[in-house]
Formats: sequence, C-alpha cells, structure tokens
Amino acid sequence: MMLEKLIILPALTISTSNFLTIAVLMIFFSSMILNFALYLMLVVMLALFTPQKKISRLRLFFYSLVFTPVIGFIAYRRSLPSYVIHLKRFYCKRCKVYFTEPLHECPLCTKDGVVSRLVTVDMESV
Repeated sequence: MMLEKLIILPALTISTSNFLTIAVLMIFFSSMILNFALYLMLVVMLALFTPQKKISRLRLFFYSLVFTPVIGFIAYRRSLPSYVIHLKRFYCKRCKVYFTEPLHECPLCTKDGVVSRLVTVDMESV
C-alpha cells in the first residue's frame, strides 16, 4: 500500500519551472486560438459582403482564408459591382411555363384546347 503512494506521488508533483512552462504554453495556445477565431471572423465577414460584387462568396472566402483577409479585401474592391436586371415575364399557372413575349393567353394551353390567361411576373437577375 505504501509503495503505491510513493509511485503515484512523484508523478503528481510539479516543480516550479514545469508549472511556469505549462502556464506559458497555455497562454500561448489560448492566444493562438483567439487569434485564429478573429482571423476566421474577418474572413467570414468579408465573404458576407460579396452579394454587392460579382466575385463569388466561395472564391472570396478561399482568397481570404488561404492568403490573408487583406488580399481578400483587395480582390473584393477590384471586382465589378453586380447589377440587378429587372425582367418582365409572363407565367402560365396551368402548365407552369414562363414566356418572355407579352402574350395574353398561353400558346401551349391553347393547343390543348384550354384558354389560360398569363400572369405578369417581375423577376430580378444578376
């Protein structure tokens, strides 16, 4: 019984130099984790701004992650703005088809002998 305590006790004792080394390593790794979390937060925030530009979110995310958020920001600033185009389409509720020509009745439904009115739909596209 006494022999087990002697074996376990030296394993649990920590000298002062070992304690300081462990404390420094804990501070170092905790600051690394914090820095990595801040880095990822910058990368994600930069990727969230991309709907205003033509560069894709995924491409900007990888530019920022692999290189730096600074390179990602430069790529974001150099990309062209995305322009939204408003399109007018005509939709048939019966056959669920969109037409670009301004028609009043669905030509596909009239072939079947059914008169179906087209509904005007405003669409946005990039």
